[in-house]
Amino acid sequence: IGAECPSSWDDLLDPAYEGEIVIASPAASGTSYTVLSGLAQLMGEDGAFEWYEQFAQNVAQFTESGSAPGRMAAQGEFAIGISFAHDIQVQQQAGLPVEINFPEEGTP
Repeated sequence: IGAECPSSWDDLLDPAYEGEIVIASPAASGTSYTVLSGLAQLMGEDGAFEWYEQFAQNVAQFTESGSAPGRMAAQGEFAIGISFAHDIQVQQQAGLPVEINFPEEGTP
């Protein structure tokens, strides 16, 4: 995609990632709800919702399944799939070329 691997949550707001991110909808997935809840702990509730509104502009697809984003990124459909680490490890064990990356601020 011509951009470096993001190292922070704010890096995901970079327009270079527009259309390259897949994440489950927090309204449909416990995985993504956990992410949003963790962001509220890191940023405060208002900050998390403001961040998420900007972030959503870069998201190409909101799935209903929390494990789907990791699988979709591993299969090359998107550059970034936000999932639990164990979902990515399943893809790695299947031999797919995907990396696990954690934001420097931490994860939920």
